[in-house]
Amino acid sequence: MPSQTVLARARNLILEAEGFIEHMYLDTVSQITIGYGTMLPTAASSTTITMLNKATNQPATVDEKVKAWNTLREFSPVNHKLNMKAEAFADMTDLVINELQAERLFNLKLGGFVSMLQKHYPKFEDFPEDAQIAILDMAYNLGPRIYTVFKSFTKAVNDPRGPQ
Repeated sequence: MPSQTVLARARNLILEAEGFIEHMYLDTVSQITIGYGTMLPTAASSTTITMLNKATNQPATVDEKVKAWNTLREFSPVNHKLNMKAEAFADMTDLVINELQAERLFNLKLGGFVSMLQKHYPKFEDFPEDAQIAILDMAYNLGPRIYTVFKSFTKAVNDPRGPQ
């Protein structure tokens, strides 16, 4: 496990870069996202999150969450590049997440990436702190694609001496 210092620094860096968005929105490649960059790949994934309906001041129902997710999906298909700020989607739904819930989702996601990085980079914890933080940040933003998009990077990290 990375040191508490590394985790705290990575957490602060990523939280600041992501920013808290209380409503569902489409990211730059039309992935439905909420909170601190938590992707919601399916309508069903939105139903697992506690949200509030601002219009009724009641907990959002499963049907409301699915409807809000589908509204965004109809706006833009997956992998369609967008150049819109998250705030542009605020009027498309009355459903919001609170910051505590967003942080819980963030921590779960970050913990999953720590485990994933330890698996793919066996010496991850031996890297300099700044390198660990940079790779955590990359993993948080790219997800598992970090290993497929940057194949040469992964190979170089695991064998920095190169071919012998």
